[in-house]
Amino acid sequence: MRSFRHPGLWLIPGLLWSIWLGYASLAHMPESIPLPSDTLMHVSAYLVLVYLYGCCFAPRKLPLLILAAAGLGLAMECLQGMTTYRSFEWADALANLTGAVLGGGLAATRAGQLFQRLEGKHNEPA
Repeated sequence: MRSFRHPGLWLIPGLLWSIWLGYASLAHMPESIPLPSDTLMHVSAYLVLVYLYGCCFAPRKLPLLILAAAGLGLAMECLQGMTTYRSFEWADALANLTGAVLGGGLAATRAGQLFQRLEGKHNEPA
């Protein structure tokens, strides 16, 4: 984990995003609700997921975070395939993986120090 005064506090955004992502992945969405691009939604959801956790953990953990997020995305697609109102889509699983990789890439940059900067600890080693 990166160096924080209150390490558990910075896990909360990722946990909240994870809960929202699980709900959004499995909820029944009426077809009358206009949604933006499905692929863009998948990419951005998993980008944010890995970025939020990537801001908490040391950069060397990013490959594990990406792998975990990709596994979660595949699991969500499998669960969708088990419902009567959603379907399994390989393209969505690929979009989830793409978002996870992009989120990991973003977390590997100085942008990954966001939470440390908010705590005023950005000069300490990750």
